[in-house]
Amino acid sequence: MHHKTGSIPLWCGAASILLLGTALWPQGAWADRRTFSYSYGYMTLPAGAIEGEHYLDAKIARRDNPSTPDLESTIGANMRHMVEVEYGITDHWDFGLYNVFEQKQFGRFSYRGIKLRSRYRFGEEGKWFVDPAVYGELVVYLDEVKLEEVLILSKRFFMFEVLINLKAEQEWKIAGPDRAFKLELVPSAGFAWHINQWVAVGVEYVGKVEVERGLVSHSHYVGPSLSLSGKRFYWSLGFHPEVASSEGRRLGYQARSLFGLVF
Repeated sequence: MHHKTGSIPLWCGAASILLLGTALWPQGAWADRRTFSYSYGYMTLPAGAIEGEHYLDAKIARRDNPSTPDLESTIGANMRHMVEVEYGITDHWDFGLYNVFEQKQFGRFSYRGIKLRSRYRFGEEGKWFVDPAVYGELVVYLDEVKLEEVLILSKRFFMFEVLINLKAEQEWKIAGPDRAFKLELVPSAGFAWHINQWVAVGVEYVGKVEVERGLVSHSHYVGPSLSLSGKRFYWSLGFHPEVASSEGRRLGYQARSLFGLVF
């Protein structure tokens, strides 16, 4: 818990440095920028371009330390790091490979597995009333396999952006006694104001509906987003309180830092 309080000045300092850098950057914003930290955007990498991305996810909630069962639960975070290399196959089609690591609140830092993903956008921006794209992903973890499909709908008008993701996930356990199949529906949506070509602020919603063994559960998160962009990098931040849940527990929070760099 001691590292958590000390991290606030570090985040503020990093944000200040990047904000200053983008304000002084002489070029325009990069096309594949992620305006929102959770929702996938419509634009793809240009053909032949290579991008590196780092995701830092935090799930913040009350957690029990198994080594001290007599003590009350404390606020803590389960962390996940994802490092991705992405390549533009054509101007409309890109491909990415992730390596995933996790750090549980009372566990060890460990390797989780890989993700393979691809995205294709239809036409050029503005060709239709909304700009559509599709996204597919294969996840191979040490204990489970997942498939993910996403329909992406995007619209830019003046200085505003609306983005909708309709995502479905299918999960199969491949290790341990529990081999149940789980279906997840994960809709998300965001609305952003592009203050200028480097800075965008907005609000993002992320929901999740899980169906497993005939039981249905759901959770819903809403919170602010911030996106900073230069010619060859972007940094998107999201912090989302959980506003509703079917679990009947104290609500938690989710946060994500997403940094991208084009080579």
